[in-house]
Amino acid sequence: MATSLVEEKQSTRTHYEVLGVAPTAKLDEIKAAHRSLALQCHPDKTNASRHASTSMGNVEHDVLLDVATEFQWVQMAWTCLRDETRRRVYDQELRHQHQKVTSRLQMASSVTLSEMSCELVSIEHDDDNDDNNDTPQDGELQNCYTYSCRCGDSFEVFQDELPEFVSSNNDQKMPSILLECQSCSLAVQVTVDIPLESTSSSS
Repeated sequence: MATSLVEEKQSTRTHYEVLGVAPTAKLDEIKAAHRSLALQCHPDKTNASRHASTSMGNVEHDVLLDVATEFQWVQMAWTCLRDETRRRVYDQELRHQHQKVTSRLQMASSVTLSEMSCELVSIEHDDDNDDNNDTPQDGELQNCYTYSCRCGDSFEVFQDELPEFVSSNNDQKMPSILLECQSCSLAVQVTVDIPLESTSSSS
C-alpha cells in the first residue's frame, strides 16, 4: 500500500498558509493577519459557536469543533512566526522538506495511469471520518488503481485522490501525482493520461 506525498503535503498547511501570508512577509503583516483570523475563528466570537451552544445536534457540534481547531492552528502559526529564532528554525525545516520532496520526485520512476491495474472497490472509513462531507461515504464504489512495487508491496491511489485529466491537442504536461510505498523508500510518479470517467472497473 502506498501513500500520496502530494496529498500529505496538501493536508498539512504551513504556518504561512494558515495565516494567508507569504514566507517573506514582515512581522507587521503577519501580526495583522493573525489578528484578523483570530477574530474570525475564535470559538467565543463566531456565529457557529453561539448556534452550537443552543443545539445538541451533531452538525452544530462538528462546526464548533472545526472552528476551535482552526483557531488552534492560527495560534500555533502566530506563536512560531512572531519569534525571530523560532521562525528561522521553522524556515530551515520548510526548506529541508521541500528539498526532500524535490529529491523524491527526481528519483521516482514514472508510470501512466493507463498502465496501472484498476478495480472497483467499496469505500470504508474509520468512525472519525464519517462526518467529513468531502470524503466518499461508506459503501460508495470507487476506482482504486494499484501498481506493483519492487519490494513486493504496491502503490495505491483512489480516483478521488487523482488530479483531473484535461484533453488537449497541444503538448502541455499532463497532471501527475507522486506516490510513496509504505514498505520501502521507493516512490513512483503517476501521470494521469486518461479521463477518469471513462476508465474501466476491471483489472
